[in-house]
Amino acid sequence: MKCKLSKLFFLALIGAISMKGYSQTDEERINIAKGYDLKKLEQMAVKFRANQEESYAKGLVLAKERGLPIDGVTPEGAFFSLKGVDSETGELVYFQTYNNSTTESSVQTARAQHLYNGGSLGIDIQGQNMNLGIWDGGQPQANHPNLGVSRTLNKDNQLNVPGSVEFQQEGRDHATHVGGTMIGNGPVVAARGIAFDGRLWSNTWQYDHTEMAEQAAQGLLVSNHSYGIGNTSYMNQVGIYGRYNSEANAVDDILFDAEKYQAVYAAGNDRTQISGAPSNSPLNPTKLGFDQMVNETASKNAVVVGAINGFTNYTSPTAVVMTSFSQWGPTDDFRVKPDIVAKGFGVYSSNFPTAGSSGSYDSYPGTSMAAPSVTAVFALWQQYSRVLWPFGLSGLDFADRYFRSATIRALMAHTASNARYSTDTYTVGGPNARFGWGVINAEGGAKVMKAAKDGNAVLKELTLVSGQVYELHVVLDGSEALTATMAWTDKPGNIVSATDSTTPVLVNDLDLRIIRPSGGDPLMPWSLSKTSMINPAPVRDVDNNVDNIEKIDYTVPLFDGAPAGVYKVFVTHKGNALDSGSQKFSLIVSGGVVDFYEPNVSSDDFKIESLNVYPNPVTDILNVSADFSVIENAAVSLFDMLGKKVYSDDSLFAFSGDATINVSGLNSGVYLLQISKNGKIDTRKIVIK
Repeated sequence: MKCKLSKLFFLALIGAISMKGYSQTDEERINIAKGYDLKKLEQMAVKFRANQEESYAKGLVLAKERGLPIDGVTPEGAFFSLKGVDSETGELVYFQTYNNSTTESSVQTARAQHLYNGGSLGIDIQGQNMNLGIWDGGQPQANHPNLGVSRTLNKDNQLNVPGSVEFQQEGRDHATHVGGTMIGNGPVVAARGIAFDGRLWSNTWQYDHTEMAEQAAQGLLVSNHSYGIGNTSYMNQVGIYGRYNSEANAVDDILFDAEKYQAVYAAGNDRTQISGAPSNSPLNPTKLGFDQMVNETASKNAVVVGAINGFTNYTSPTAVVMTSFSQWGPTDDFRVKPDIVAKGFGVYSSNFPTAGSSGSYDSYPGTSMAAPSVTAVFALWQQYSRVLWPFGLSGLDFADRYFRSATIRALMAHTASNARYSTDTYTVGGPNARFGWGVINAEGGAKVMKAAKDGNAVLKELTLVSGQVYELHVVLDGSEALTATMAWTDKPGNIVSATDSTTPVLVNDLDLRIIRPSGGDPLMPWSLSKTSMINPAPVRDVDNNVDNIEKIDYTVPLFDGAPAGVYKVFVTHKGNALDSGSQKFSLIVSGGVVDFYEPNVSSDDFKIESLNVYPNPVTDILNVSADFSVIENAAVSLFDMLGKKVYSDDSLFAFSGDATINVSGLNSGVYLLQISKNGKIDTRKIVIK
């Protein structure tokens, strides 16, 4: 039944805890990283630093040979500096900030105000002493009234990126604006950040992967990366777009090993044309604005953020306005990228216009300004999780405090407000390659967390082992639509060298399916159609074999929600075994939930007590038998885990309670045997060898 703490000791402690935020103590940061392989993260950091130093040294030589700058400012005001030489193409690569120099607030667009003291949710979640990482083109101005020296820690002890100091002011200006969007809390209320009581761990971008691994090992939970690759001949190569390369692989490696740490990246600002150094050229022109994810933004585990215009209240999917510059996905294997969108036009925050000045503010557009909103919302959700579950989701262990990053991504997709163009031919919900899962919804995520704490939603962190089928029965009252979301942090995939390769880069491919009370075909998760890279439509009638976020939405217009009854949620995996034998995943189910249980623990659902299904696993002939008075005229169906009905017979038990099914022509794997009679369904898991 619903999970509740039963010990009075725990109840007394939880009752004594207010809804005010906690600071992240040294002990908590140690506990966050307690389950990590710290030795591996240390080795990873050493390897990344050696690679990045070698790449930068080669880049200095090549730039000098070609007469190209080490750093500078684009005509549009974006700061860039040399990153190094791409290991796969040998081309020079430049970092570049994603702001365009040019309104509803970022707070309102993200609906974060509802979490604040005095907000509609009745809680006090404002980022109190939460640590938010930032990597950027320079250090934020710590003594800015919107930031403060006590809240801005220079973690890598660099004021600027390596190179000349001529243009470093622009890099610090960008970092000051981004940092203010995250934690700003000065005398100018309009420039207040989303997690305005938080703290910054600030770093320059030169050795970002190295420092990310190091600081994840120190208990960092979230970090913001509002930069990407500037324009060189590197960006003229069509093959780099959407490709899973070594940079994407490196980020996935860090995030897999540090399972609670979530990195957030800006999608980029050059959808119509690159505006970078040292030259301008069209960006992947044959894809008409799509297929523009590059390097880290093509990773699986990082969250990539696009930019929209701000709004006061969300009204409809087509009322959300996309900016003219935000880069679109999908990746080459048709994964949903960007993941999410936030306000990225006319964002008002602190800036650093002249060295030595302080207290300056300005409005900037860019995906650089959208990403920090999402990073800050994630910090608020982590803080709220600490309040709701002070002993972790298990309720038993202080070291289990704070969510896995997969849970944060599941919350993000689960509660995002859908967005699309009014001209799109598809009118259904689901993700797309412009807006991802939709607009970040801080309030929606907090509501689902509170509902889960009260037993009115499912929020679980689980582990699937090879050959296992996880099953959860969820009882709905019919008052709302059903939404179920699963996410997992996947192992780094194989680096891809081919152009536009559609081969999935998932390592462990999990599957989410739901059987309705009325039976029929299983409900399937959303994915992007693979018929065209240009504006691929959201679909939910095929298997999703590329994304490590799977989401199912179900409503019946006649009921204005999902019909009441018991819904059977299944999580399985493809293949005979999972890489490393297991995969951690997070699961959220909401929408009129009144009860939920794992059927092997307790079940009030329909079961045919006399039913006997054997052998299981089966090779060729499956025997099915039961008391004839119970099973007479029952309909029998067999579904594979892609949701396809592979067998059906309404007369199998017309004359006898003993029957056989020939499965010799079916592929090996997990199947669902469904026996239905008089509107009731008994579902059994079958494994075919």
